[in-house]
Order: sequence, then structure tokens, then C-alpha cells
Amino acid sequence: MTTRIHFVAIAALIMPASVGAAPAGGPRKIHLPVQPLANSLQAIARTFGIELLFSTDMLAGRSAPAASGRFDAIEALNRILAGSGLAIQRTPDGSYLVVVAAPSDAKAKPEAIPEILVIGRRTQNADIRRTENDVRPYQVVTRQQIATSHIATVEELAAKRLPANAQSATLSQRGATAFGETASSINLFGLGTAQTLILVDGRRLPQMADEVTGFLQSDVNAISPQAIDRVEAITATAGGIYGPGATAGVVNLVLRREYRGMEVAVTSGVTARGDAPYRRVDARLGFTPDHGATDVMLGLFSSSFAGLEAGARDYLARAAARTFANDPSYIARYFTPASSSLNVVSQDGSALTFKPGYGGAALGAAYSYAVPADGRAAAALAQELTANAGMLDTTPTATAAGGGASLLSGRRTRSIIASVRHRAGPIELFADYLRLTNQGHAVVSYTTMGTTLAAEDPGNPFTQAIEVYAADPDLRHEYDFRTTVTRATGGVIIDLPMRWRGSADYSFGTGRRRLDGRGRYFTLPGLESYFSQTDAVGRPRNPLVDYSAYVASFDGLYGTDSRAFAQTNRFSDATVRVAGPLVRLGGGDLTASFLAERRREQVADGVATASSALLGTVGPTPLAQFSQVTRSLYGELRAPLTSESSALSLLRELELQLAVRHDRSTTQAPLDALAATATRTVQIAGTVYTAGVKVSPAPGIMLRGSVATGEQPLTVTALARRGSSSVSLLPDPKRGNERSIYSFDVIVGGPLRPMPERARSISAGIVVQPVAMPGLRVSLDYIHITNQRQTVDSLAGDSEFFIANEDAVPGRVTRLPLSAADLALGYTAGRIAAVDTGSLQTGATTIDTLNGRLDWIVPTARAGTIALSAAATWQPRFQQVIGFDVPDRNYRNAIDGALAIRGNAGARWSKGAWSVSLDGQFTGRYRITSGIEYLRELFDQDVLLQGGKRVPAQASFDMGIEHRLALPGAGLSGRPRTLELRFGIQDLFDHRPATVINAPGDYSSYADPRRRRFELTVVAGF
Repeated sequence: MTTRIHFVAIAALIMPASVGAAPAGGPRKIHLPVQPLANSLQAIARTFGIELLFSTDMLAGRSAPAASGRFDAIEALNRILAGSGLAIQRTPDGSYLVVVAAPSDAKAKPEAIPEILVIGRRTQNADIRRTENDVRPYQVVTRQQIATSHIATVEELAAKRLPANAQSATLSQRGATAFGETASSINLFGLGTAQTLILVDGRRLPQMADEVTGFLQSDVNAISPQAIDRVEAITATAGGIYGPGATAGVVNLVLRREYRGMEVAVTSGVTARGDAPYRRVDARLGFTPDHGATDVMLGLFSSSFAGLEAGARDYLARAAARTFANDPSYIARYFTPASSSLNVVSQDGSALTFKPGYGGAALGAAYSYAVPADGRAAAALAQELTANAGMLDTTPTATAAGGGASLLSGRRTRSIIASVRHRAGPIELFADYLRLTNQGHAVVSYTTMGTTLAAEDPGNPFTQAIEVYAADPDLRHEYDFRTTVTRATGGVIIDLPMRWRGSADYSFGTGRRRLDGRGRYFTLPGLESYFSQTDAVGRPRNPLVDYSAYVASFDGLYGTDSRAFAQTNRFSDATVRVAGPLVRLGGGDLTASFLAERRREQVADGVATASSALLGTVGPTPLAQFSQVTRSLYGELRAPLTSESSALSLLRELELQLAVRHDRSTTQAPLDALAATATRTVQIAGTVYTAGVKVSPAPGIMLRGSVATGEQPLTVTALARRGSSSVSLLPDPKRGNERSIYSFDVIVGGPLRPMPERARSISAGIVVQPVAMPGLRVSLDYIHITNQRQTVDSLAGDSEFFIANEDAVPGRVTRLPLSAADLALGYTAGRIAAVDTGSLQTGATTIDTLNGRLDWIVPTARAGTIALSAAATWQPRFQQVIGFDVPDRNYRNAIDGALAIRGNAGARWSKGAWSVSLDGQFTGRYRITSGIEYLRELFDQDVLLQGGKRVPAQASFDMGIEHRLALPGAGLSGRPRTLELRFGIQDLFDHRPATVINAPGDYSSYADPRRRRFELTVVAGF
């Protein structure tokens, strides 16, 4: 018999709510006679304006008791379902579902099989639903937390809600140095974005392609926060479950699929200074055309962010002022900023003295400045330079060389999310489509140099040679960087015997990166004229005499520049999975999930072009082609051995988890990544695992622990190798350190026999949920990660090192046979024929972290509900070995490492249709120097200019207010049924980011440079 699903949609509830929460409107009077259960359910749905779904087959032959009085919706439903063996389940989108009640002595637990296989779910999530009480230390960000975060991108969400995310400067914060790219960057524990795997609905997305390094992390910044149901993050190695690339952890974005009705959300935001506007429009439609057998969902999402110019904030000016205050001679001689004034600096550093024509007085300082002017008299110029003696104007110019450059790149995103799921008896067919487009925009200008005026130059007012720094004509460059990710999936889900279910699906898509850059730069004659510091007719260029003539002297020196590239990764993924129970154990079913997968990613047909006013047109040039094919077998077992009521009190709720995965990958890449010539193919295979246990030895206490391994896929860089000839006088220890001239072949590039990086993590934790304090949950997890076989490039190309350490690095030096003449001289080896100076894989990273979380829901009788939360990561150890025979160093709190402390905390009050939230983010202090001792001296000047090596700890706070309305006359003439208003103030106290003179933008990139901003979202449900 075909199962039919009946539903009554009187009003679509937009906000997710916990099971048991009543819809807006409160108690209402009902009077229901004894009648078929289906009739009573329909009457309640109409009375309370709710969406109620049930199977008519499930209700066949069932009657409902009479019910009279004032009830809210949940009370009324529970009243007529009492004793029926059925129960009400609230879905994330606010609908109500009639389901078979769980046994009274069993705890409600998510089924330990891929969520897409769970009957009654409309989700496309191919992973098992993970919870924070899992065997492993998962962190879950809920739909409500996403809504109250007032974030624009997934990247912002990770920065605010996942303290394990150690990413400092994002691509957007790097502006034109990243060519305007605004792709997402999520970096768990600082191991690198390549070691954090990003999933959407439990499935991989096509990765981004890079012509040198290979595959990059998928870009998910185009996914609207309004489209996300929850985020599940495992902050530990997880290769045994998720495969290659999960050595630091996994972030899975589970999208909102369980939705019926139409929802339109409009968001508008702006800073307190009236700039950096942000706009977003989200539209979602969900419906069933055949009473529940088919579910259709379509979402269209669009956003724009105008970006932020450096001149809109004072970070550049503050950094320049700090530099000037701490070392005036440095900024005067090496780092004089381009400002709207004419900064004048003595070339030899001596105090400036005016020529007799300017009064002949000693200035008493080596630098000064004057405002640009035309036809200024000598006395007026001398007076102004004297008044400003010992000072420089550090205010950046408004051009793209200063304040007009991008502090934050602009961004426009578009996305389409569509899915269809149809059930026909024991078979379900589904299709899913994602298209994510993210285009960034940034502006920058080349820095220009000062004009030198010799002492004898009649336009020089001083007796010494000087440099005059003026705001030269703007060499403006604009970059548009677009990433596009598509993924289409189709598949079938089949009911199997003995409560097993299986699925087969196929995904294909693309990950595309495209750059378009344009601007202007010198022509060859123009560059010669600029560096000769003469105008077109050979006259010396002098901004002090006549500034208009100085500016006009640049006319005709420039031409147009452009550069572009486009590269596409074509992705396909075929997967078969089965899951179900094996046997009943003391705590529930022993469940198993098995998967077989073949994934292919291929990058081809990439092209780069460049057109230069200086060098002419280059290209089109084909980019490197590379591919990777991975075949995987995976199995996961969940064994709940004992129940909550077990007689073994110390072993209650004992559960074991074991996942084993075997991956075999074939990587093909060019031997020379830049030349894209001959290719090299490497096959590797490895088996990784995840094993864990949890137990509740006392009421309200859970202990858990796990061990897991994982591997990284090979990179294009690892496969690239090229050779050349070398003539050398290097000493040869095995030939008496002779220094005679000899030649040999040198090989540079990746390792001779590349191996995948391999990680291992150990975690141990405790979760406390006191019986006497319901609603309180506290967890603390220790995580230890070691990552080995990391590539070390610091010695690449160093023939002397490999010759001197031949025995310590065997196989790197190839020699000719030992001749009789060599033996007679006492040599122990023949002449060197070749030296392999390719990368070593002796690098390693060791990480120790403590991750804590607190959640406390405090209901009150009259004052509403208060929800408190806090999460923090303490990372005392970030130990790295970056070279051969180089001691390891702790990169904790180093500029090239990870912060030791990161965290967030919040409070939310809600009562009825109102809620107010306050959230804060905290980052600990760090230093602006490297974790490598022998590099620290390179930062000595930075420390002097900064005024110290430490950047202080920082905190910012956000506030939000929400109000939900059920509108009268809903459904008439297209009027919305519900309305939700969200108002947020981000960075409530207008925190100024710390000034950091050697950071992008001259501010601490752990803070948001926009400072206080306001956002309003209106959500209408139809």
C-alpha cells in the first residue's frame, strides 16, 4: 500500500523552536467530540494555525477522545494522542509531525545512520547526525545561534562561534594583496586551511584550483546564513570517517531542507560611520504537490558588501604615527608615507640648513613638510618648513596608494539551493543542486618613490641633498576575483530487509576561480622618465616649486595594464552506502554504516593572459593541468553496550564507536608546475581509523575518549621536480674536502618519494549535566594532535647541505664509481654525479588543546527563559619542526602560529515573541615576532617600531533583539502569515582593533576593522 501523508497548512512558523514550544497566540478554547483521530488533528491545525503532518495509513482505524477547554497547541495535541502510541515531533522549521512514540524507558537519540537514510527526514545530510554528547568532541552551532550572530558569511560564523578556528587574516582582509579574492578560509588549530575539510550536507564540494599548489579549500562564503540549519564541527583528526584532508577536523554545513511554505528575508546593515553597507535578500519555497510523497525546496540568495577603504579608518595613520614616534629616522629614511603634503627628508640624515636665498637658518631637524602650492615665494616656503620642522605628515593620501586602497574587499554573492525528494513505496528518489558564486573586488596602487633634489639644484631650498615625497599620480589597479562552485547530486534510497536502508548517488560539479585585473602603469619611456626624475623635455621634476607643473609632468607616461586567469576543477563523486541495525544490545541497536566511493577531481584548460604597458602582451598561456582520483571503502560501527538502568553502575550507557577507512588515490601533476610540461603520476594507499568510547559512571556525568588517524592528499608542489646542471667548488667530505671545479646535475622540487602527511589525534573529555540542575551542560575535552611527514622547503636547492650531510639523508647524492686513482688518494667515494635537493618530509607539528563549553538554559515562571553559553579553546602547545636537524619550537602566540586563547560567551533572554541576546568574542594576546628563533632578529626593527612585541588581548560584543508576530488575516491577498524582526548591533562598544605595524591594514586581523555596525533583518513567512 502506498503511504499517503496528509497535511494542513494554516500558518508556516518561521523560527525554529524546541519541541513543546507553543506557537504564537497562546491557549485557545476547543471543543472536540469523539471522532476519527485524523479529523481531530485537522481541527486542531486549523484552530491554532499550524502545519501538521501525518500518515493517513498510520491513523487508519484510530479514534480520538473528546477534548474541551482552553489549551495551547501542544497541550491539545498531547490530549487527543494520549494512549495512542503516537507522539508529536517539532521539526526545525516549526511544523508538527505525528510519529510513533519511542518506548518510555528509552532515551531519545538520533539514529546512528546517515541522516539522509532516516525515515521521515527531508534533509540531504549524508553524514550521521552528530551531537555534542557524541563519542568524539563535536561542536554544534544551532539555527538559533546562527540567527543571533548577525553574520554575513560562513567564515564570520566560524570566527565567532568556533573558537578552534585559528584563522587570522582572511582573504577579504588582505584586499588587493589577495587580488580581491573573498573565498572562505577556515583553519582549525592553525594547521592550515588545507587540513580542515569543509562539507555541505555531509558531502564534499569541488575544491578550488591553484596553478602552483594544487587544490584549495572549497569556498562556502556564498551560502547565506539563512540557508543553514546547523553546523557540525569535529575539532580533531577525523580521517577514519571523512577521508583525506580531515587531519585538523571537519566542518559540516547542514542546510535547511525541512521547510514548507514560502519565506522571504531582507537584511540591511551599515556601520555607525555610515559606510561599508551590506545587503542580503533570501527567498525560500518549500511545498509538496502530492500530500507529502514529494517534497520540493528552492532557495535563492543574494548579498552585496561594498567593502571598506583604508582611509575610512585611521589604522594607516595610527601605524605611521606610531612608527614615527618610536623611530623617526626610520620613517623619514625608509618608510615615508604618501600623504597629501610634501614630506621633505635630508638624504644623509643630517639636520637641514636653508640656503641663503631662503634665509640661511638651520632647521634643527632632518625632516619637515609643506602643503603643495603653485608659485610659492621662497620666504613663504621657508616659513612653512620651519614651522613643521621635526614633523612629517603621516596622514595617508586619498589615492589608492593610501586611503583609497581596499581595507576590506567588496563582495557580491549569489546562490541557488534546490532539492527534490520523492517517496514511492520502499524507494525514495532525490536530486539536489547547489550553485555558489562569490565575487570580490579590491583596489590598490603601486607605491611611488620620492624625488631627489641635489644640493646644487636651484629648486632645493636646503644646502644638503633632499628627498621630497609627494602624492604622485595614482597608479590605480582594480581586481575582480570570482569563485563559482556547482554541485548536482542525484540518487536513490531503498528500504532493505531487517530495517536496513541503502542509497546510491552520483554528484558532479565544478570549482572555478577567475581573476580579472586592470589598471595603469608606466610605459618604458615613462619609466625611464620617472626614474631619471625629469619631465618629457628633460627638465628636473620638483614638487616644491610648482606642484601643478609637477603633476602635469607625468602626463603621457602611463599605459594600461591587465591580467587575467581562469581555472576550473571538474568534480565527480559516485557513492554507495548502506546502514542499519545488526543486533540489539543492552543500550540499543548495534548499528553499522558502510560506504564505497570513487571521487575524481581534474583541473584542465586553465589559461592566463597579461597585458602590460611596460612589457606588452603575454599569453594566452596554458596553466598547469593536474588531477586526483580517490577510491574509498569505509565502515562505521556504533555499539551501545549498556543502558541508563544497567546494573553495572560504573558502566552505564557504555557506547563504543569504530570507523575504518581505506583510501587509494592517484595524483597526476606536471613535473614543473609553472611550465606545465611533462607529468608525474604517484599512487598512494592508506588505512586510517577512528575509535572511541563513552560511558556514564554516575548520573549526569559522561566520560569520553577517542583516538583517530588521518592523511593529507598529495599536492601539486610535492610532485613537481626539475633538473639542471651546476658547476661548483663545493667541498666534498668524502674526497678530502677537495675544492676543484666539478659539474653535476641538480634536482629541485618535491620529495623523491612523496608520502602523504599523516596525523594522529587523541581526545579525552568529560560532560557534566547535573541532575539537580536541569538545563546545565558543561564539557571539557583535551585534544592532542601530531602531524608528521610535513614538507620542509627551507633546504630545497641547497646542494652544499645535502653533500655535507650525505649519510644523514641517504639517496640524495649520486656518485660515479670509486676509481683506482681515488683509492690511491684515500678517497672513500667517487665524484658527485647528481644531487637531489628536493624537499624533505621531516617536518612535524604537535598540538595540545583544551576545549571547554557551557550551556545553561534557565526557565523562570514569569520572567521568561534565560540561556547562557560559553566556549573557549586553550592551545598551550603548537610545536613545529620546520627543518632537518632543526630544534622544534612552540609557535603559540607567534605571528606565524596560533593564539593560545580564543573564546566566546553569550546570554539570551526570551519570553513569548521577544528575545534579547548579548554575545562576546575574546582573543588572547600575541606577539608580532616569529616562533623561529633564528628569524626573530628579522623582526627587531618591527618590535622597535611597534613599541613592543606584544599585541594586547581583545574583546568585542554584539547585541540582538528579535520579535516574532503572527499576523491577522494571514493568507488573504498574499499577506504574510508570520513576521520576524531581528535587529543587531555588532561590536556594541565600538572596539578599536589594536594597531599592528607589520599586519595587513596595520591593525590586528583578529578584530573587525568596520567597528560598530547595525543590521536589521525582516523575515516574512507566507
